Amino acid sequence: MKTKRVFDGQRGVITSIFVASIFVNLLVLTAPLYMLQLFARVMASGSMPTLIALTTGAAIALVFFFSSLMSFANASSPASARGWRRG
Repeated sequence: MKTKRVFDGQRGVITSIFVASIFVNLLVLTAPLYMLQLFARVMASGSMPTLIALTTGAAIALVFFFSSLMSFANASSPASARGWRRG
């Protein structure tokens, strides 16, 4: 009797899920890393250009994270599965 392998032919899907998971987990760490760098670099030296660069980078990462989170929530809602659209 042959048994089916669960993951046969799914290597690409599993790899993309793994990469997306790593990317999302790094984006979740944006706020703690920002605070760590803020206290270590900006508070110690008082460097305004460093503060501007850190804040800009953290803001871009957080905007990207929340937009991807909202698009995922919209894509996985039951209303989108039925094809219903607002407005």
